[in-house]
Amino acid sequence: MATLALRPILWTKEQAFNTPSRSDGIDVDTEDSLRIYGCELIQEAGTLLRLPQVTMAAGQVLFHRFYMQRSFRRFDVEISAMAALFLAAKVEEHPRKIREIINVFHRMKYRRANVEPQIVDTSKSAYWEMKNNLIKTERFLLRELGFSVYVELPHKFIISYMKILNGGPELAQCAWSLLNDCLRSVACIMYPPEALATAAIYMAARYQGEPLPEHPHPWWELFDTSWEQVEALVHAITSLYARPKATYIDVSKIPLPNGGMQGAMEGSPIRVAGTVPLSAIEEDKSRQDTPPLNVSKDTRNDHDRKGDRDSRDRDRDDDRDKDRDRDRDRDGDRSRGDRGRERDGERDQDYRSREYYWDRDRHTRDKYSADKRRR
Repeated sequence: MATLALRPILWTKEQAFNTPSRSDGIDVDTEDSLRIYGCELIQEAGTLLRLPQVTMAAGQVLFHRFYMQRSFRRFDVEISAMAALFLAAKVEEHPRKIREIINVFHRMKYRRANVEPQIVDTSKSAYWEMKNNLIKTERFLLRELGFSVYVELPHKFIISYMKILNGGPELAQCAWSLLNDCLRSVACIMYPPEALATAAIYMAARYQGEPLPEHPHPWWELFDTSWEQVEALVHAITSLYARPKATYIDVSKIPLPNGGMQGAMEGSPIRVAGTVPLSAIEEDKSRQDTPPLNVSKDTRNDHDRKGDRDSRDRDRDDDRDKDRDRDRDRDGDRSRGDRGRERDGERDQDYRSREYYWDRDRHTRDKYSADKRRR
């Protein structure tokens, strides 16, 4: 019987170097910093949302795959990280609401800027803009991935490999942590998950000072991993620790290779905006729903009609919810009334039965007394 086994999509070194970001004038160091920054956002947001580590790891892999097809210049790293985590939560069957995702990333943005966080007002256009950008970016992500969101993570291999090698819990925990750090690098989509788990165990054994068998054959060959793969992955993981802390980089200020401006290339998609800047959030006037004064009358009318249509839709949804609650309350009252009537009927029947037996017993006593008097 033939079986179909899904294998992860892997990229070569040449493909990992010649990315669309490189064609847009972004150098290797800047792209690596943005990748690390996006993965750290996913990790931090997933922790605040109380998602399992597997979900955060899947979001980081989807994030790397997306930027192998698209450029950081055309898709903002923050909104892409948000969309990758939102999609991974649904893929791993731990979905979160869009409002929760936006609130967490909004709070993280304020905290990274050392500003006291503010509550996101869902009635303002700023919230709806972020929500539309998130949904739009998720569609772009699915389209670029060809709706292939299968991710085979190396975490499960660490558990089975540690049982074979008789490793302790401290060694397994160290390898697990190294593996989570490795997902910030593009190496996680260049090597199979078995090699990633083997390299993490190798580094953990070196850090813990626990010897692993290398004679007569090295232990990593048992897991279908070559020494070249282990060495390359160890170098990729250690290079992450040598880098400074990743921060947001505005790639729109980087000039294009041909000297043009951003978005000037023919056929380039619209760059999806990221989260709302702090200055824009602090100024409530710039985030009102009213259109600017310098637009035409037709544009203002279209804007007004759209606002009226949105308000009518929200009112219709509210009325529908109220009707549903009213029907639910009516059904509950009806069921409670039925139960009350049943109890009343049982009580009446009980009373009638008591009266019957009481009358029968009284008739028996009277008859017995009459017979006794006659005797």
